[in-house]
Amino acid sequence: MLQVSVGVFVVLMTGWWILALGVIRIVHAFHLLKLKRESDGFGFGEKLGSNWWIALILGALLTIFGIIVILNPMLGLGVIGVLVGCSVITAGINLIYLGCSPWIL
Repeated sequence: MLQVSVGVFVVLMTGWWILALGVIRIVHAFHLLKLKRESDGFGFGEKLGSNWWIALILGALLTIFGIIVILNPMLGLGVIGVLVGCSVITAGINLIYLGCSPWIL
């Protein structure tokens, strides 16, 4: 019984962490939108913050998934390995994209 309680606790903490990441990405998306609006005067290259909607969608998905894991920890217990794997793959793709991008701030 103690193992199940510890497992549920770990899943709940992971759910809160995912929820926090989602909210942070949503806030970051609005900062990117503000940056895009302020950089409209630049006439060369891709506008800064032009992909703000991607961060907004990912933030919304993470927030929804975090809420689902918090409300139903047993569901999260079964999906936590897949979630961590997808997060690592997404982070790797993000790092490759930023590494190849010429406009890194």
